[in-house]
Amino acid sequence: MYKKVKLLLRELGVNMKYKGYYYLISGVDIALSESEGEIHITKSIYPKIAVRNDVKPYNVEQNIRTAVIRAWSYNKALVEEMCGEKLDIAPSNTDFIGAMALYIRNH
Repeated sequence: MYKKVKLLLRELGVNMKYKGYYYLISGVDIALSESEGEIHITKSIYPKIAVRNDVKPYNVEQNIRTAVIRAWSYNKALVEEMCGEKLDIAPSNTDFIGAMALYIRNH
């Protein structure tokens, strides 16, 4: 799973120089391991990633947002393919993590 997420992030232009790269890997892992319901990003994913990395959940949110913006500006077509629809603006962190998890699960 990690290899697929890393390859997808590289296709999206998000590489290891972004802290959000590592946080997205963790976030997708958490999303895939939890039940197929709603993703509770602020109550579940951000705090778990923050504890693992000894940072505040706010920092996790900001770094993931930076990575999402990078992906959006670098490969909008792939972001839209992952999300399954045409988008006018970059997806939220929740939508992006959910879309990545679903994309990884189905490909």
